[in-house]
Amino acid sequence: MAEALWISEVTFYCQAGYRHLLMSGAFEKFPRLKYILTESGCSWVLDMLANLDRIHYGIKAGAIGEMNYKDMAWVLKETPSFYAARNCFYGASFPMPCGSQWH
Repeated sequence: MAEALWISEVTFYCQAGYRHLLMSGAFEKFPRLKYILTESGCSWVLDMLANLDRIHYGIKAGAIGEMNYKDMAWVLKETPSFYAARNCFYGASFPMPCGSQWH
């Protein structure tokens, strides 16, 4: 059972660090910082970046749910996909054709 849970969660936790770095402003503050994802597949990256960009544009437009935008300082000047293209690299052991369209 433990192994099955680990397999079901490993990609989630790989994605969590990636999301946090992209959305936190880490690459805005440290533009030369590089992040390399390995052993986590890569077919999920394009969909995630599209979603993070959508969230970014929604926050900038003040159009996401019940968030209190007047008290919120949004740290990203560029889209998350911009930072991913500039700062992130991907080392997939067995890349799928859909994941080989970038970097």
